[in-house]
Amino acid sequence: MMVPEVSKKIQLICPICKTRAVIGIPESRVKNKSQLTTISIHKGLICPHHFQFFMDKQFQVRGYQKVDLELNQQSSKKLRN
Repeated sequence: MMVPEVSKKIQLICPICKTRAVIGIPESRVKNKSQLTTISIHKGLICPHHFQFFMDKQFQVRGYQKVDLELNQQSSKKLRN
């Protein structure tokens, strides 16, 4: 039997379009990290943009960062050729 992970609700704001959304973050993933945890939000999860946010151990959002380039398997194959 799988035990569900306890999560904290965090409000995020896209640094590009300012869309707001609440997401759940697993507590165990943040509590076991050092000072800050970097989390990537992929396109379509909240809005059409890909961005990252930084969160401390108290689940406070400390900042956002736009992603300038996102590589996937197909684009990385083109770069290797």
